[in-house]
Amino acid sequence: MAFNIILDDKDFRLYIKALSKNVQMRSLILMAARNVAARSAGKRFRDGGESPYNWPALADSTIRQRIREGTWPGEGGSQPILRRFGKLREAILDTTGSKTGSLFNRLGPDAIEFGTDFVGADSLQKGDRSRNLPARPFHYWSGADVIKITKFAMSFMYGGKIGSKRPVFNVPV
Repeated sequence: MAFNIILDDKDFRLYIKALSKNVQMRSLILMAARNVAARSAGKRFRDGGESPYNWPALADSTIRQRIREGTWPGEGGSQPILRRFGKLREAILDTTGSKTGSLFNRLGPDAIEFGTDFVGADSLQKGDRSRNLPARPFHYWSGADVIKITKFAMSFMYGGKIGSKRPVFNVPV
């Protein structure tokens, strides 16, 4: 089962629609969106989430289990949550789609898909009560992400054009 996220922002869709005659420009904006998502996810893996979705600490029993199996403290060392071997993080941060478990597909001129098809990624993202696994969201659009993408799209579309009328868009924060 593939796991992916969707940027569902009305204003961003308007930017993409406004670019309907310039596929190359749309492609660059979509790639910028993908890169913003990768950087944000990387920060979440490094910091153990971000407000308001800070990740709960690992249970003592999980830490003991990992010590026994030799996977403690995990890839990266300082923040071992969701970094046992580093493969999930590697797949999520891959902007080329070449890493194991990484998804990176062009779905058309206005859409890209990225994320991972790692088994269990969805349970880690959302949590799984049947396994007593708390949610540790790592892949989502934050308000700051949407603002970064919007600013990039606006500067790319209208930057350097003297006298171009810039539309006003409301961006959720």
